Amino acid sequence: MTPAIKVFSEDISIYVNAVPKGANFYILAGTINKLYAGLKAGAIGGVVSMADYLPDMCCKLQELFYAGKIEEAEKLDVYARELSSNAAGKSGVAGVKAAMDLLGYYGGNPRLPLLPLSDEGKAELKAVLEKEGLL
Repeated sequence: MTPAIKVFSEDISIYVNAVPKGANFYILAGTINKLYAGLKAGAIGGVVSMADYLPDMCCKLQELFYAGKIEEAEKLDVYARELSSNAAGKSGVAGVKAAMDLLGYYGGNPRLPLLPLSDEGKAELKAVLEKEGLL
């Protein structure tokens, strides 16, 4: 097992800098909104809910960063963050699960006490994903 912490903090660099060099301990970004900034600060990756429904996009962001394609990574970061805030990200767990279902994965219903996305919410989410060419 690899010891790590998933960080949601605004400034992930505080956590990265707190880990002694050479320590067998890693920092992971906790949201798509922090993934690119986290990578720049020294995080090794992320555990982000967007990867549940758009895994290739999340992996591509990390791959671009590690390949030194910074301009492309920055553009994809902006796109991914905007997409998240306009799509599943604005609806929390229910939105993530609905996006998974729409994109051919199994999301199912969230566990109680959370409720599934409403029909109206699903329609809005579907419209955003269609507009972006993801459906």
